[in-house]
Amino acid sequence: MAVLPIERDRWIELLRSDIPAFNNERRDLPGGSRPDLRGADLRGLDLTAANLTRCDLTDADLSGCTTPTAGLQSCRLVGTNLTNATWSSTTDQEAVRQIQMIIESPEAFNDYRKAVEPAYLGSVDLSGLTLGAVNLRDMDLLMANLEGADLSQCRLWSVNLNSARLKGAKLTGAQLDGANLEEADLSDANLRGCRFEDTQLGKAVAHSASFRDTSWDTAWADGLAAVGADFSGSTMTEVKLGEADLGLAVFKGATLTECDFSFSKLGEADFSGATLSDCTFMNSDVAGTNFKGATLDDGALDDADNAGSAVLG
Repeated sequence: MAVLPIERDRWIELLRSDIPAFNNERRDLPGGSRPDLRGADLRGLDLTAANLTRCDLTDADLSGCTTPTAGLQSCRLVGTNLTNATWSSTTDQEAVRQIQMIIESPEAFNDYRKAVEPAYLGSVDLSGLTLGAVNLRDMDLLMANLEGADLSQCRLWSVNLNSARLKGAKLTGAQLDGANLEEADLSDANLRGCRFEDTQLGKAVAHSASFRDTSWDTAWADGLAAVGADFSGSTMTEVKLGEADLGLAVFKGATLTECDFSFSKLGEADFSGATLSDCTFMNSDVAGTNFKGATLDDGALDDADNAGSAVLG
């Protein structure tokens, strides 16, 4: 998300002197932009009416302030000082407490959540951070910003990452059993060695992502857009990939059992050396798809489109 560092002093001055003007100017920003409040001194201010959603408050000082009614949980809160703040919402206070523990002390958070219900952390901004061994199991991170984050040590069973932004994130070896990644952006993410059991990836975007050596069992990925993604060496059983866009995807040496590619785009995908058993290719486009050295059931491509241009043998 774009920030406007040149105007930082102006944003701070507006928060000090004219919050309605701050909100109005923020409303007029181009889509995806946000005020840059890194390192801002906002001590003791009444920010009740301020719209600080998704602002970058890295190293900002909000000690003694009154927090916005709209909440702070979607802000970037790395190093943010909220000592003695007066909270407009106890729900937001608890969410921010848990976010800062996740950032600063995963072990403390893991102990804390044993006694306290994990907060709803929708739209949380943890982009670019290395999160350590955080237990995010069963937590709700709907629409979270995790771009470029390292989640490889996190516990992610049954986590809700629906519509989350995970572009360029590192999740190597993560167990994503029961996780909801529907409509998430996994483009360029590194998911090598991950496990997907009962995982939902419907309509997720994963262009050029690495799924090498992953394990899939009864996963739903209908509508997955993963052009150029690498699934080499993976084991996939009963995976739904209907209407997926897998053009140029690589499945070299993969073992695919009872996978459904119906109506999918597989143009120039590479299945060389793969083993495919009881897989369905009904109306899937296999124009230029490479099955050289692959093991296929007799007639496996009979119902596929453009089967005549697939590379076999």
